Amino acid sequence: MTAPLKLYWWKDQPNFGDDLSRDVVRAVSGRDVDWASGDDVELVAVGSVLQGLRNRYKDGAPEGRKPRVWGSGLMFPVPNDFVKHVRFHIVRGPITATLLGLDHDRFGDPGILAREVYGDQGPREDVIGVVP
Repeated sequence: MTAPLKLYWWKDQPNFGDDLSRDVVRAVSGRDVDWASGDDVELVAVGSVLQGLRNRYKDGAPEGRKPRVWGSGLMFPVPNDFVKHVRFHIVRGPITATLLGLDHDRFGDPGILAREVYGDQGPREDVIGVVP
């Protein structure tokens, strides 16, 4: 039996993006997913959570283990002193890459897989959506 994947998401104030991160990673990986912080983080995915990752990994990765980033972004600029302790596969967009000093052009948000995970939710009744 494969151990659950240790995923970091913002847990202080639950929101849809945090649930989406867990559900997308579970669907794509085929593994159970547990919340993790600190030394146990294996993966960071959906959401603007890299500033939280920075707080933990600015001084190094425990036992040489580097968490992987798959499509995360930033809420605000942070020092990039943690970048060398993390494996970046993709970040959400070019602004995040620039702020972190990453020299690659691999961007994407795993949140785009929401329909694949949750299925079609039927016809929409609202006409306006706001994404800050």
